[in-house]
Amino acid sequence: MSNEYDIAEDEAANWVIALSESPNDLSQQERFEAWLSASAINAEAWARTEFVYARIAEVKPTTEALWPQRKLDSMGETSTNQDELRTNTEKKNLFCIRNMIPVLALAACVALVLFPSLKLRLSADFITETAEQRTIDLEDGSRVYLAPESAIAVDFSMNERQVRLLKGDAFFEVSTDPDRPFIVDVDGARVTVLGTSFNVHRSEEGPVVCVAYGRVKVEGDSSDLFDTEILTKGQKLAVVKGGITVRSEVSPHEIGLWRQGELIARDVPIADIVDALRDYHSGAIVIPGSFAQRRVTGLYRLDTPEETLRDLAASHGARVSAMTPWVLRVSEK
Repeated sequence: MSNEYDIAEDEAANWVIALSESPNDLSQQERFEAWLSASAINAEAWARTEFVYARIAEVKPTTEALWPQRKLDSMGETSTNQDELRTNTEKKNLFCIRNMIPVLALAACVALVLFPSLKLRLSADFITETAEQRTIDLEDGSRVYLAPESAIAVDFSMNERQVRLLKGDAFFEVSTDPDRPFIVDVDGARVTVLGTSFNVHRSEEGPVVCVAYGRVKVEGDSSDLFDTEILTKGQKLAVVKGGITVRSEVSPHEIGLWRQGELIARDVPIADIVDALRDYHSGAIVIPGSFAQRRVTGLYRLDTPEETLRDLAASHGARVSAMTPWVLRVSEK
């Protein structure tokens, strides 16, 4: 899920709290309606949140079996005291349940928003946030450069050095150790180092491996088999879901260029540039489909995302407006 969807779902969860606490606040209601109508993404996020809220409201209380039951006295008539006790207890339980619904709904919404991130954080040894890069020196002397919005897990043993790319981009400079192969696992592919520096990118379409120096062996794991490929300096391999591989050539000095905050694009959709900028922008970027599909070539700065986006839009007859401090919207003139 992209950043704009993450932000919308976070905001939707916050609206659950605000509207539950002050349901009669007209100015707040107006702000909520303005937020809801600001974008289709907000509307979709609210629909999912509202669905969870409604489903929780329908759940029967688990304490119902513990409520006092009517007991018949020796004459077969209902005891007045027991009946009153049951009625009062039911009212108290219903009151508690109704007041807990917003809390439970909020917990469910927060879980929906945070669970993927929480799961990633529990699995990762090293992780980066938006616009953050990290340089990691591993215990064997190898070095990993981690791009923004990326994560890896490291598992070294006596016989093998294994790194799992859980998200994003990582550039590896690997120390030679013939007795312990260095292996990078990424989304259905297994990259074995044969003495090299290389970049691995985990995309929605599948993993992409680029070799800046040396050689690597790329093979499929049991879930996504494909023929073993050997890559050397300046070669790139993209693995599409289903085991299809696409080889191409790339200039070695362009591999891992994100470490200098730069991106070289050659005849790619603007959408690809914007996707790269999202990892460096703390808010959402909304672009129209017609603009997103235009193809561009050029050198772009990643570490100044708003400035880059404005320059890109202006050069193609579009403009960028800040809908909120966190949302940039591109619109065609």
